[in-house]
Amino acid sequence: SPPPVRHKMWMWFHTEINDTIWFDWWHIIDVPMLIYACLLVFAFGISLELLKFVRHKVERTLQEKFVPSSNKYFSRTFSIPHLVNTALFCLQMIWGYMLMLVFMTFSVYICTSLVAGCALGFYFFGARESPSH
Repeated sequence: SPPPVRHKMWMWFHTEINDTIWFDWWHIIDVPMLIYACLLVFAFGISLELLKFVRHKVERTLQEKFVPSSNKYFSRTFSIPHLVNTALFCLQMIWGYMLMLVFMTFSVYICTSLVAGCALGFYFFGARESPSH
């Protein structure tokens, strides 16, 4: 059987090719795997900004369609728009923290890919209209 893979947790930014992302089986040990991981992480960064954009659009659409019967706190808290927005916010938080764990590999290549993906995602999905008052 193959020798066990030694996983290393870096506590500083590095350029070594020896990282594990999220799962034991996603271990980067060579340049092609690093390139593949960087491309995926780049796409994950874009997807976080897309999720924020979708959440914003869904929130605006649902607020227009579902007007609470009263303006009381209880009515707003348990309204369909607020429940849907809460579920999407939960997904956004989970995805954001998962990407934070990716950044905590401290790989210069992976971190740069993630920041670039988030930046490009914000460029495409971050220009939201202001809520009307």
